[in-house]
Amino acid sequence: MDVLVGKVIRATETCGAKTVSASGGVSINRRFREKLTAACASRRLRLLLAPPNLCTDNAAMIAALAYYKSQKNSSNNFALDVAPSIGLGAVA
Repeated sequence: MDVLVGKVIRATETCGAKTVSASGGVSINRRFREKLTAACASRRLRLLLAPPNLCTDNAAMIAALAYYKSQKNSSNNFALDVAPSIGLGAVA
């Protein structure tokens, strides 16, 4: 947690931001919240933490979707056309 919190604080300071926000699966971790709260308080940074009920794990949601999609697809063909070096494209 020390490394993660340190990176968050360093990024905040590098950008000159005065507010830190955290959400998603990792932000539900109690120790992470404690350490981030203390680090922000000591630097007088505003901290916005998503409520625990909104800190879901995206991997779990993707797995649930995959399950239901596999049930819908009776062929169970899980072959994928993978392009590992594909670009993300231009940002509009």
